[in-house]
Amino acid sequence: MKLHGQHRQIEADRGQILRLTGPVDSNSVSTVIFDMFEAVERFPKRPLYLFINSDGGDLYQVFALQDAKALVNVHLVTVVIGLAYSAALFLLQVGDERLPTPNAHFLFHAGLVDFTGAYADGIELIKQRQLINERLYQFLAERMGRPVDELRELAQQDRYWSAEEAKTAGAIDGII
Repeated sequence: MKLHGQHRQIEADRGQILRLTGPVDSNSVSTVIFDMFEAVERFPKRPLYLFINSDGGDLYQVFALQDAKALVNVHLVTVVIGLAYSAALFLLQVGDERLPTPNAHFLFHAGLVDFTGAYADGIELIKQRQLINERLYQFLAERMGRPVDELRELAQQDRYWSAEEAKTAGAIDGII
């Protein structure tokens, strides 16, 4: 497979291509992780390409992919075709190279809490969400080269970005 873009050409065999479409959840991320393990076994020295088109989901899954990537020590190129909203934008950051197509769109915002149940459980959930948000902001700060405080403030309102705007923000490395 060859993709020719404005700034880069991607050549990959079928086995080197991973995909995440739809929600970022334990099922979709587990599929990516196990496909990644299999691909690394088949192509131990070659980069893998994770194509993302997602409107977001579970932020905890970002760390699952990050941990799995570290276990196999693979060069991962994350490519957005379509959307990288919310958790998918954080998932994109796991890549060693972060490359969208020209018409990709991004959403950056603070993590949301969706809860029904006992009040005390809700308070605990909010505390846990604050902890995970701080870990994600730290991770994002390292990847984007921006201060954590700036990202925390930026996330207080929905930020929709085009590919060019995401590049200016530091969320991606280039555009395919």
